[in-house]
Amino acid sequence: MANCSRCKYMVLSGLLVVSTCIFSSCQSDRTLQHSKLQQAAMRSMTDVERQIALNNQYRADYAARYSVYRCENPGLPVIQSYKPPTDNNYSIIVSKLRPIELAPSIVVRIQLGKVIWVKDRNGPRRTSTRHILEVAGREMARAEGLLTKSSDGRISGNSTIQFNEATHEVLIEDFIGGAGARYRHIAFLPEHGSALGKDDLPFKWRTVYVDLPSHVLVGSELGEIGKVHGILNGKIYVEMNGQFYAFPVDDFVEEKLEFTLG
Repeated sequence: MANCSRCKYMVLSGLLVVSTCIFSSCQSDRTLQHSKLQQAAMRSMTDVERQIALNNQYRADYAARYSVYRCENPGLPVIQSYKPPTDNNYSIIVSKLRPIELAPSIVVRIQLGKVIWVKDRNGPRRTSTRHILEVAGREMARAEGLLTKSSDGRISGNSTIQFNEATHEVLIEDFIGGAGARYRHIAFLPEHGSALGKDDLPFKWRTVYVDLPSHVLVGSELGEIGKVHGILNGKIYVEMNGQFYAFPVDDFVEEKLEFTLG
């Protein structure tokens, strides 16, 4: 009887092992089949479809990563936007470049400079260009820009200046194209609690280089940053894919000013 029970146990154990193997094999086959179907679907997509799919994924990743900064349409107070004079090729016309008056006694001027190579001519670079904020005739802040002036007098890059009339905050966007294209965002902000000087304007200001969030854009060397609507109370308001985000400048400080062009 004991031998008989042992035989039954061995038979049942064998059946269980066989069943498990069959189940595992089926699962493995299904996983492999699903993977092959995915690969086949990817192969059947055109290059354009693959690009659209990837861009949609990057946008979804951006929305998830920065969801904590999402907000409603901010309804910003009046934001004025200014650009230096440019020719038909969107290159700054140096002879027409003048200080830009943002409001009475508040002026931004661009002091154009040349490229400064950090190590050698094939490596990273900086510039001697400066954006300078003057209030009531006094310099209150300055920042290193991306624009550069070549030996033949041509200017590489361009700028947009946004000014919040209610808070006197200034946001500058520099852009330089070509291989290695990139943006730089600079905020000039009145210091909180600053005493007021001439014309009741803030007497102390600070400069913040802002690494504004972006996501990869397939087929482009430049990340997509969305539409910048302006700055209010230390936050830059951006519209990306129909959603609004408020990015505090102090959460996205850019400390490395070196850049590389192809």
